[in-house]
Amino acid sequence: MNDTKYGYDPETGCLMSLDRNDELTDEGVLQYPPLEALKTQNRIEATLEGCINLSSWKGYNVAIFSDGNKRKLFLTHLSEELFVYIPIQDFIPNKFPICVCGDIVRHPDKMMDLCAEYPCSMIYACPIVEELPSIGILVSSNKHKGGRRYPLAWENNNPVNAECRKFDPKLDGDGMGRMADLVANNLLPVNEYKTALGVSSFYGKILHKEWMEESVCIVRMTDMDRLFPNTPVSAKNYAATSVPVKMETTSQFREEAGYNKSDVEVFVSTDYLPDCATFMRFYKTFSGKSFVWASDMDKIDHKPIIPVFRHNGAYRVKREEY
Repeated sequence: MNDTKYGYDPETGCLMSLDRNDELTDEGVLQYPPLEALKTQNRIEATLEGCINLSSWKGYNVAIFSDGNKRKLFLTHLSEELFVYIPIQDFIPNKFPICVCGDIVRHPDKMMDLCAEYPCSMIYACPIVEELPSIGILVSSNKHKGGRRYPLAWENNNPVNAECRKFDPKLDGDGMGRMADLVANNLLPVNEYKTALGVSSFYGKILHKEWMEESVCIVRMTDMDRLFPNTPVSAKNYAATSVPVKMETTSQFREEAGYNKSDVEVFVSTDYLPDCATFMRFYKTFSGKSFVWASDMDKIDHKPIIPVFRHNGAYRVKREEY
């Protein structure tokens, strides 16, 4: 008997599934979904339902659906299947937690504007965009509607045809520790430890000690108040734990980072992303720093050998073969 449930969004072609343990899994983009797949009837409602579920907040919420310019606000309650449109002018901040979804999560500057507008509100920013309606339709069909914050990343065990050093399964966080050691020694490993769904500031990135153009700064939660004391709580304690948010720099941060710009894109490391938190603990021990930089793959240097980290080991890959 197949206990897997599927949610399919015809508009994007995204197919998501829940296995028998109610774990969210990615089935990729398929042209022909299984016969038992459920299709979205109301895409906005399905999007909101997926976002609220992933926020893990229960009770009443205000869900904001935005592309970064226009917004639609809804008063929602997951277990009561309540989705009521409310005019923006009628919204009273700080009365309910806020869930944010839509293309706005890809724009750190617009996320900061939203957090500044609601400085004391609890704001969850869902890092998933295209796949969210598929997740929402799964949530609506799932009997366990409690809300849950999934890691949204899967182990990457795809082998690479290169020299490999396996991690010690008896040492907790061995892979993250080895990667942190390389970064502390000013090397640039490629973090493919897991494959992430949606906006990711950690997986699929090059991690490095010094700032590069268009880098995101990953900062430990315990140091946010010290380095960014004037940033709204809605940004540094909530929204930036799931997507990057542009924040105004302080003299303390600029001095420690050797950074001279007035703002920086920040992702806050918490236990919501366990590997990232483990990496940052190792990195703090090895380097003494509370933050690290992450960049897209096109920023990788031109050394002949590239260290690539996957869940099944660390590979020494020739640049021309990567």
